[in-house]
Amino acid sequence: MSSTSGINKNYKPLFNKGRTDYNSSVSKPREFSIFSTNGIKDTNSDEILLDDDCNLNYYHFPEDYILMNSNYNYSNSNDSGVIDLLKGIKKYDHAMAIDTTKLDGLLKSVMNYEQNKFDNKKLPFEMLLSDDSLLSIITSGLVIDNQILNTDDVINKPTRIFQLVTYDNQIFIKNVIIKNNDNSITNEEYSKLKFQTCSSLSKNLAQIEPVKIEKRFLKIPNNKNKKFTSVIKQAINKHKVVLSSDTVSIRGVNIIDLNRNDDVDQEDFQDVILDDSFVYNGENLSRYVNVDTYKVINNPNEAYQFEKFLYCKWLRAFLTGKEYTIIGFTDDTFKLRGIEEFKTSDIPSFLQKDGKNKDIKFAFKDALNFYGKFVEWLEETLEPSESERFYQLKFENNHWHLIEVLDQAIIQRDGFDTVLSPEFKAWRESLKQKQL
Repeated sequence: MSSTSGINKNYKPLFNKGRTDYNSSVSKPREFSIFSTNGIKDTNSDEILLDDDCNLNYYHFPEDYILMNSNYNYSNSNDSGVIDLLKGIKKYDHAMAIDTTKLDGLLKSVMNYEQNKFDNKKLPFEMLLSDDSLLSIITSGLVIDNQILNTDDVINKPTRIFQLVTYDNQIFIKNVIIKNNDNSITNEEYSKLKFQTCSSLSKNLAQIEPVKIEKRFLKIPNNKNKKFTSVIKQAINKHKVVLSSDTVSIRGVNIIDLNRNDDVDQEDFQDVILDDSFVYNGENLSRYVNVDTYKVINNPNEAYQFEKFLYCKWLRAFLTGKEYTIIGFTDDTFKLRGIEEFKTSDIPSFLQKDGKNKDIKFAFKDALNFYGKFVEWLEETLEPSESERFYQLKFENNHWHLIEVLDQAIIQRDGFDTVLSPEFKAWRESLKQKQL
């Protein structure tokens, strides 16, 4: 991506330690839409199923399952029945992996909501992005052990790059992933996918055959080519933000049906009225669970590093309204050795009271303040724009930089003009015409 031709650098950068002189206030996140995505083999497109939970799994993994998988037999008798989270890695298919940086599903979901549940009006928000992008942005402002904190879910590199588009007086942010030509998957990545597969069922426990419950231990993960996404609204100070959050599992009897919508509070984009006796307030969020893996902790230094990992898990869960994070602990050969469940509301007190990392104790407040400062900086820096304007949003040398991209050749070459889909822009233009 060029940084010298066809650009305008007349924008004041934001220092990564920039703080507001007030305490940022973050509203409780509310889910207002969902969609499922299926990767289509050998194509650059995906199948997006709006208001569809077909790719949402049901968490079911009692702790004693760790030693219940009799399908695996190892030469070491102590490992007989232990779940091997590298099982099947050689058969893993990358061909249908979904590009998680695309905003297509999120934009379609917003458009569908505006058409069918918001009286053909534009949703009032200032910024739209994925929770991965937001997490990467916020953690850029956190310094732990004299280093900028990096999340485990984004590429660990000193430079973070996003494509930012202003359109219809709103801000749209897309993560830019520098792809590696090597399509192989790491043991760490596969073991996480495998644990997510082993710990969930395609249907609720009461609706699935017992034999299929145990067969999941033999399944090859497909979490990269089938995903379920929750669409969330949130307010940071006076600003409204729309987030997408990919979710693997839900815990409970069933997902609450969002499709029984009768009316919507038009003024404040608040609650979806499903019927006379029930108001949907994003209750599904509290039953979604984050599922991840981490190496077994054997010494104080590893415990110290785990605290940073757990902090990032808390930040994601807090921003997206998930009440629990479940972590499977693996040994050096990626065999599952234990499971621990962390309640989101308990993590701050746990890290502040029992944690050894003093920097993290202040990071809870700093994260939210930087979140508010970042959105405020964008609002103050970017000019309102009805038509598309393209920017590179780049974190480098401890500062966030906004660089307007003016060269049409660069815009087309690097795909700035594909951040927003033609379908979404056509819909928004039709709304403008109705207002004339």
